Amino acid sequence: MFEGGAAADAAGHLEAALELDPEYAPALWYLANVYLYGLEDGEAALPVLEDLGAVEGLPDDIAHAVAEMIPIARGEEPAP
Repeated sequence: MFEGGAAADAAGHLEAALELDPEYAPALWYLANVYLYGLEDGEAALPVLEDLGAVEGLPDDIAHAVAEMIPIARGEEPAP
């Protein structure tokens, strides 16, 4: 998905954005994806996904994706 150090660079930029606004849902969403799929680091993705899942007014499609990603981040088999 990411070439070279692009995933690590992206994570750094998103982490910086979240220092300014820790509840900024788009940054949480992208960071969770970078951790889980770009860096293949479920341990780092899990708390981000949990924080994202707690955001009020999250669009249904994102909430559904978060619910599917949490077991993957835990190393569990995704639900069918």
